[in-house]
Amino acid sequence: MAELIITLSDGRVNRHVLTLKPQEIGRDLLCGIPIDDPTVSRHHADIRGDSTGRFVLRDLGSKNGTYVKQIPITTYELNPGDEIMFGSVVARFQNDETSESHSSITLDEQTTRTPEAVSFAKSSDRLQLSHQRLQMLYEVSDRLTTLRDRRDLLEDIMKICIETFEFERAAIALKRPDGRTLDWPVIHNLRAPDGEIRISRTILHQALDEGQRAVFSDATIPKPCDPSMSIVVHGTRSAMCVPIVYSDRILGVIYGDRISTGRPYDQEDVDFLAALARQLSIGLTNAMLLEQQQQKNFLERDIGIARQIQSDLLPRSLDVHPALTIAAINDPGRQVSGDYYDVMVLRDGRIGVVIADVTGKGVSAALLTANLQAAVRLLFPECLALDQMAAQLNRLVFQNTDAGRFITALLAIFDPIQRQTLFVSAGHPNPICISSSGARTLSPYGELPFGVMQNSEYTVQHISWQDPNTTFLFYTDGLNEAINEREEQYGLDRLLRQLNLQTDADPRSLLDHLRTDVSDFAGNTPAIDDLTMVAVRCT
Repeated sequence: MAELIITLSDGRVNRHVLTLKPQEIGRDLLCGIPIDDPTVSRHHADIRGDSTGRFVLRDLGSKNGTYVKQIPITTYELNPGDEIMFGSVVARFQNDETSESHSSITLDEQTTRTPEAVSFAKSSDRLQLSHQRLQMLYEVSDRLTTLRDRRDLLEDIMKICIETFEFERAAIALKRPDGRTLDWPVIHNLRAPDGEIRISRTILHQALDEGQRAVFSDATIPKPCDPSMSIVVHGTRSAMCVPIVYSDRILGVIYGDRISTGRPYDQEDVDFLAALARQLSIGLTNAMLLEQQQQKNFLERDIGIARQIQSDLLPRSLDVHPALTIAAINDPGRQVSGDYYDVMVLRDGRIGVVIADVTGKGVSAALLTANLQAAVRLLFPECLALDQMAAQLNRLVFQNTDAGRFITALLAIFDPIQRQTLFVSAGHPNPICISSSGARTLSPYGELPFGVMQNSEYTVQHISWQDPNTTFLFYTDGLNEAINEREEQYGLDRLLRQLNLQTDADPRSLLDHLRTDVSDFAGNTPAIDDLTMVAVRCT
């Protein structure tokens, strides 16, 4: 039997048996697996199985994402014991081999009204441990502080606590990243595997918020006692609760109790449990660092693959026509770029050049860039009029991207026979023409970027090559908007000054010069945007 075990923010645990029929997960009450939590989308994810026992989890475009082992997923084949997060709600996938007790945690609304019943100690109070307990602590220290999986670590500390203190019911709570809600990753109920463990909210509050360790024994309750006292109502004979503290930060609590007769817990017991919790805090911190490093390695690997794929999308050769000398540079501000350029030969022999800049950075921008490249490669060779092609690309971007996503682009066609260049600009930085008379900015009509309005129209501008060695420079705003340590922009004026010093330079030398000058200008200030340049010399 496969199950999805969901721990809600109030500590309640819901278990859902999974079948081969797809089950939707979300905040909507009609979902097969409803989760009442504001961080969960109405239709967040679904899970489906097959006859081989495989279960596949799929995110349905949720706002806050679906994570498995703290890594975002779109589709993922689940393994027994996988920890899943829907927004900030934690769940665990289990099957027959990994099933555990069905116990849940309930926090009692009633408070302990008899102060003599519970002994509290501040976290700053010194721990009083016997030589035997100190020796035990030394022996388990390595087990609790070494680098290991968090789940294994928590199960190990629970095993130690049950064996040492003879807990009949015990649980570990950990604070979620928001610091306000709790997860209960480990719950053991030896008395009633399918029952609930009721914990006094007062004791839990003192441990979580005040950092105090608490020990309770019914032997210390004055007789007669207050019958509404929550611990008494639920038959607890002796209990302890201690905070898990790391460097003055409370990570969670360890709770354990007995409901049968036996030696009541004393101050040395709770001090020893607090000492174990301190060792656990080191292990948990190490586990968190290990998980972060594993996630970082995973993301870096994926980003490296994405960058390689993106590099493969760029043209392999720029030697496309004897009358044109072309050079290009693509420096991503991050490991993947939202910039794009392309050079291709059209069916009529003319040369098409594209440069574009997608809003945003990182992987999401790179994905949209790849879609644009596919559309450009489909439309450009058909020799459509530039204004028609721009209008089609605009509609495509508008219909397939979210509001607020757009692309600035410059489309150009070089005609070596007619010795002219045709331009269409979609909100992109103006190209620069460099000739023996100097560098000047061209001013195509200022049309809207792709994706802003569905029916934008675009106008073609014609530029003739009057100089026998005319160079056109196309670039993204990572060039002119580069920032230095004084938060000054590189700017168009500086760019034109540098180009006027390089009127005779070939395209490769020209781009290398500009890259060096931008780097010198920025100094130690990291690039905040991608830098892409294409230079075309018409000879």
